[in-house]
This record gives sequence, C-alpha cells and structure tokens, in this order.
Amino acid sequence: MTSEAQDTNQVKYRNTNLESEVNELKAHVAELYSQLKHGKDEKTKLKEAIKKVKKRYAALEDKLEKLSTNIAEMKTASSHHSLNAVPVVLSDATMPQSETASPKMDVEIPNKENDIAACLVVLIILVSILVGINL
Repeated sequence: MTSEAQDTNQVKYRNTNLESEVNELKAHVAELYSQLKHGKDEKTKLKEAIKKVKKRYAALEDKLEKLSTNIAEMKTASSHHSLNAVPVVLSDATMPQSETASPKMDVEIPNKENDIAACLVVLIILVSILVGINL
C-alpha cells in the first residue's frame, strides 16, 4: 500500500504542478490579450491623431490658399491704384484754379510703398546733411 500511496501522492503532486502551470499559462494568455487590446487602443488613438493632423493640415492649406488669393488681389488693386494715381495728379495740374479749389470727392488710399519710399528719401537727405556737418 505504500507504493499505492506514493503513486497517489505523486499523481496529486503532478496534478497540482499541472494545475499551477495551467494557471500560469492562463495568466500569461490573459496578459497577452490585455497587451493586444492595449496595442489596438494605441493604434486607434494614433489613427485618430493622424486624422486630426490631416484635418488641421487641410484647414491650413485652405487658409493659405485664401491668404494667397487675398494678397494677389491686394497687389493687383495696389498696382491698379498706383497706375491710376498718376493721371489724377496730372489732371489736377491741367485743371483751372477754380476747379481745383473745390473739395475732392475721391478719397485716396495711402500706399505703403510710397510712404516707405518717401521715408527713405528723407533719411538719405538727413544722412547726407549729417555727413556734411561732420566733414
């Protein structure tokens, strides 16, 4: 009977070892499933982030396109205005004095390029005066 008792004890020992191994494997499988699920969650988050970036990029492209068209329109309007400004000045010079004394109905839009050019001319004159004084 001792051999039967030893056999039974060995079987019980093997069963407990097998049960512990099975439990370890189940825990490992559960961990792998959680990692797989976590990986899928990260992938979906990454895909959502990529979609958001693409939407923002598309919105920025639209804004850039609108800005470039606005700038082009402003440049053409500016050049059109500067071309029309010269004949207005010449026509004022050729008009009789009584007509030029009347108030103007047209309002001229200041041109930044002309303002900058005038400032540069004044700056050059002042620098030349300063150089002349120092000599």
